[in-house]
Amino acid sequence: MKKSTLLSLLTAGAVIATSAGTFAAWDQTKGTATSEVLNFRAGVTTTVTAANFTETNAVIGEDPKFTSTPTIEVKNIPDSVDPTAYNIKVSAYAFDTVAHANDAAKVSDPSTSTGYLSSVTTTVTDSEKKLSEATNGKITPTITATTTNDTENTAGTATTAYILVVAELTPDNSAA
Repeated sequence: MKKSTLLSLLTAGAVIATSAGTFAAWDQTKGTATSEVLNFRAGVTTTVTAANFTETNAVIGEDPKFTSTPTIEVKNIPDSVDPTAYNIKVSAYAFDTVAHANDAAKVSDPSTSTGYLSSVTTTVTDSEKKLSEATNGKITPTITATTTNDTENTAGTATTAYILVVAELTPDNSAA
């Protein structure tokens, strides 16, 4: 390679290196912008307010029965949500201790949890209602707990049960 070609390449390289680092202290090389205020909505909440169970059948020789009407409330539903597209599903399960009921509340299928009492039958009237049928987001299903006389309470000992009520907002898949 000729000396003049080599010198030309070195000169060009020096010019490029110099121009790349020639910003002055007052040159603005970065721009920023702040957005308008973003207000994230509150999350949807589903709550169960327990109601005391009342003994509704204490006749000797008949199955004992208790009933309760808890209040289920769904709040903070976005205006853009179609309330006919969602259901409020309510389930009830019986457990031998409060601790077992509380532990079962944390799993997807409480009936497989420790302390589940299969000897106590729980039924829920209106176990699934459309969100659009709720009054101000509230429903009050009736929960019945009963034990038959062929269970362990016939041995002269009482059966103690703690009822776990689970309410869940679910998509309505009936139209699909």
